[in-house]
Amino acid sequence: MKNAKKLIACFLALVMMFSISIMAGATETNKSGEISRGEWLETLTNIFDMVVESEELPDNYFSDLEESSTYYEVVMLAVEFGVVDIPAGGEVRADEACTRAFAASTLNYCLGFQLEEETEYTFTDLEQCANPDSVQVAVNRGWFLLEDGTFSPETPITQ
Repeated sequence: MKNAKKLIACFLALVMMFSISIMAGATETNKSGEISRGEWLETLTNIFDMVVESEELPDNYFSDLEESSTYYEVVMLAVEFGVVDIPAGGEVRADEACTRAFAASTLNYCLGFQLEEETEYTFTDLEQCANPDSVQVAVNRGWFLLEDGTFSPETPITQ
């Protein structure tokens, strides 16, 4: 059973990365290849088949998200499923680049991995990470590589 879960998780991660590269290739608005937080959340909600009727979406408590935003429904859908963990009144920054920390946290939430007890952190910029357990899971799973021992949580992800 444990091996089946690992296989499914690896498969989902591969499908997600493949979907992101297709999505990023189809986008002409961002020439640097960076993926916005909204695009990332759209990919997650599609891959994990998150569906809620429009009238059932939660209330918008973000200070920077208007109903007219391209990613309004995607963000609110991700909120409904608990993927987005931003305090009331905070900014979701849907049009800004998705950072390594945001990607690690949200993907790990969707897959539900837990950091094994007594695991030591292998990255040196621990104090810069709001969710170091998710970051370590992402590193352990090979979703992100360290650069000179650092995770660089604010570095944008690219296709």
